[in-house]
Amino acid sequence: MYPELQWYRITKTLSEDGGMCGGVYLADDFRGKRKAAIKHVIPKSNKHAQMFRQEANHYIALRHPNLMQVYNFADETRNGKGYFLAMEFIEGWSLLDILKKTGLMPEERLIPMFLQVLDTIGYLHSQEILHLDIKPANIMVQPNGNVKIIDMGISIDVKNQVGELRNHAGTPAYMAPEQICREQIGYYTDIWQIGITLFKALTGTEPFVSVTSREELNYRIVNYKLPKASDFYPEISDEIQRILEKALAKSPHDRYSSCDEFARDLKNYQLKRCYQDTYNYTNYF
Repeated sequence: MYPELQWYRITKTLSEDGGMCGGVYLADDFRGKRKAAIKHVIPKSNKHAQMFRQEANHYIALRHPNLMQVYNFADETRNGKGYFLAMEFIEGWSLLDILKKTGLMPEERLIPMFLQVLDTIGYLHSQEILHLDIKPANIMVQPNGNVKIIDMGISIDVKNQVGELRNHAGTPAYMAPEQICREQIGYYTDIWQIGITLFKALTGTEPFVSVTSREELNYRIVNYKLPKASDFYPEISDEIQRILEKALAKSPHDRYSSCDEFARDLKNYQLKRCYQDTYNYTNYF
């Protein structure tokens, strides 16, 4: 039995509960005459409720072509039904899905994609928001190559924070050293996560992994030198390795100072290699 929401008719379950009761559903939007994705959440705690309201508020306030558009937000907690967020339904696949099928992707396909990622996260930073959960599963790729950044569930509004920013929530293999050490986080934390995601897309693996424990993974992220990407895939150039090393410097002060600076190096490399800006991702499926 699907939950009921005014102006929408739910037709399909897209995903089940991802940590809070509820799920994500495909629906027909009667007013907009379009498909919509309905995120339904029944919070397990006040903290979960606050996180979901914050995510909804971020999407509603932000306007960028590579961010998911929100149509409606409904608070039905007084009726025991939880929260509903009606969003743009994105046709396409996550970068994680693409990598599972292809193993890895060549530079000429990835660079245009990551320029979009950097432009989007740079926009969030201009609005004083940290995403903090950048990874392949949260990058949607449409058939025409357009990218959509999703899942701002643990994002932080910097201007509304009191005191130092210390947030150790996130996906373990993509967390920055300062998150693990519970030190001050910042825009440079998102830049680290973009660097890890780029490494994963180029090589098929994260640079720091552990099969034994979370503690070992944390130790490797904080202390181990970044491996050469070409050790995993020989076609990766020294220039791309230099870009990865800059994005994934252990000290935040040694990383790119902004998404614009990161993008500038990728664009310069793209120009040298004469890569095209468009690609039809339908060819991957």
